[in-house]
Formats: sequence, structure tokens, C-alpha cells
Amino acid sequence: MANTKITSRVIADDAVTTAAIADDAVGAAQIAANALGINDLSNATISSSDPAIDTNPSGGVGTLWINSTSGEVYVCTSATTDANDWFNVGEGTGNIFAPYTMSYLVVAGGGAGAGQYNTGNGGGGAGGMLTGTHSTAAGIQFTATVGAGGAGQYNAQENAGNDSSLAGSGLTTVTATKGGAGGSAYANSPVNGGSGGGEGNQSGPGTGVAGQGNAGGAKNSVAGGGGGGKGAAGSAAASNTAPGNGGDGGQSSITGTATYYAGGGGGGLERNGSYTQAQGGQGGGGNGGIPTNSGNNVPAGGSGDVGQAGRNGTANTGGGGGGGSKAAGGSPYGGSGGSGVVILRVPTSNYSGTVSGSPTVTTDGSFTVIKFTGSGTYTS
Repeated sequence: MANTKITSRVIADDAVTTAAIADDAVGAAQIAANALGINDLSNATISSSDPAIDTNPSGGVGTLWINSTSGEVYVCTSATTDANDWFNVGEGTGNIFAPYTMSYLVVAGGGAGAGQYNTGNGGGGAGGMLTGTHSTAAGIQFTATVGAGGAGQYNAQENAGNDSSLAGSGLTTVTATKGGAGGSAYANSPVNGGSGGGEGNQSGPGTGVAGQGNAGGAKNSVAGGGGGGKGAAGSAAASNTAPGNGGDGGQSSITGTATYYAGGGGGGLERNGSYTQAQGGQGGGGNGGIPTNSGNNVPAGGSGDVGQAGRNGTANTGGGGGGGSKAAGGSPYGGSGGSGVVILRVPTSNYSGTVSGSPTVTTDGSFTVIKFTGSGTYTS
């Protein structure tokens, strides 16, 4: 008797239920190969080794790779010829990510200008400035530390700025050195730094750190020297009526716009007659104060400020503060140094969006720019 095949056309919908099928009545032998459309995964590779960044999967993103030796499982999350990213989705660790180049700018806080009642207040030195590139990959956390500028004051030892840094796995920590304070009557004024402070009544001009900044300028009698900047040393006072200008900072286009950072502060002076006001260097350096008897003991920008105080360095440039100036009997404040900044520039295709500390994030063409004006992190 010929076998009669039962097709779906002669079986009413829902006529055969699970209750009508005995346990184990249908086994593997009763199911034709691929009868249910179950095929081997076409996007999986089984190998005795891990994938590499130059393992170029024909299936592109989503391709699975199973290491038959370790049991680790990877999925391709970014497919670029010879630069693929493989994320470990098993129990183990060790993602395999293609490297890319990240650019950085690190600027320390600028030093304060001098604010002594003695003559010849030096301008504050700029914070050290460092630029460079680093080859990194996805999944690495970088920590940006942004240094504050030195606080301007009067009749006390002046304040240097604070270091800024960038740290992360595989990166030798990049540390920009704090700006040196302007020199004053205190022989032990902290005038050395990323850039040195200008010479005041004593101590001589401060020295800078090679590759980060320059020295401050010398005084001339009652006129202080300018603070050093990244791009140039502070100017020496030209005469007892013309204090030294701050040294210009360095220029960077990391944001997409050519911008100066780390300019030195201008020097201050004592003068009852005609004078030349010292100018801060390009890159946020504060101008020197105006010699007057009005506005004693008032910081720049404060209530009653008439310009005697050295002007503050610009925030997030690392500029040095200007030296205070006075006519006979005045008590001038030195200008505060500008805070530092840390900026990263990464290809937008590699930007993770994982940040902390509220940096400002912008784009420039095919790049993403991450600007830290306060400390925070970026995970690549």
C-alpha cells in the first residue's frame, strides 16, 4: 500500500495540538535537514585564535568570532579595512580595537602678578603649555586636570599657578607646569615656573621650563619686568617709566581656530608722572596696573577698582596676571593668573560621547573637539 503524505492543506488550522503529540514522537530523524530553515550562522567564524584589527570580516559589523581554544566570543563593532574593532562579549576581557590618533593641548594656570607696596612689581609668568598627539583606541579613560591661576593679592608673597595634566593608560602623563608668580620685595617669591615671572624689587626674573615657556623680563629701577609666555620671554623694563610687557603665548589650532594661549603678564611700576602701561602678552596675559593713589587694596575688577591693580589673566588661557602699579603711598593688588585648559581633538568617527566634568564638545570638520575648563574625563 502506497504511503499517503499528509499536507498542510488537509489539516485544519489548530487541529493538531501539543496534547495530541506523544512525548518524543517527533525526533531528529523525522525532521529533514533544514526543514525548519535553521542554517549554520553565516556571520560567525570559529578559530583557534583571537581576531586581529586587520582581520577583515566579509560580513562587516555584527560578524561573530569564536575562539575555540579559549571560548571567548567577539563581535565586530566597527569594520574598516585593516582597522577593525572587536568587542569581547564573553566572560573574559581584552577588546581588540584599532588605534587612532588623538591630539591634545594642556595649559597650566598662570602665575599672579606682584602686588607689593615696594616698587617694581613683576608680571606673572604664563602657565606651561604642551601640545602633542597620542595613538589610542576605544575603551581607554583619560583624565584631564585643569589648574587654577594664582590668586592676586597685595603685601604678601605672590602666588604661582597650578599644574594641569592629562593622564590615561598607555599615555605618559602630560604635565604642564604652573606659571611662576611675578617678583616683588620678597626674596623668595616663587617666580620660576612653566614660564617665569618678571623681576620685581628683588630675586631676578624667573626661569621657564624648556618646551613649555620662557623666562620673565628684568626690572629697571621702579619698573617691573614682564612675565614670560609660551612663545617669548617677558620684556625687560625699558626705563623707570616703562615696565616690561608680557611675553606672547603660543598659538594652537586644535579647536579649528588659531588661538593664542599662555601669554605673560605685564609689569607694574611706581610713578607720579608720565608712564607707559605694560601690556600682557597675546594669549591671555593681564596688563600691568595704572599708577595712582586711588583704589588702594582693591583687586582688579572689584568694587572701587580704578586700575591700580594688575589686570587678571584671561580664564582658561593660562595667562599671567599683571603687576600692580602705584603712585607714592599706594598699595596695589597683583592681577590673578588665568586658569588653565585641557583640549582633546579626535576623529568624529571614533568619538565615544563618554565624558564627565561637563566639557564643551564641538565639531570641526570631521573632528570632535573636547574642551575641559574644569577637571573631568573622556573615555575613548
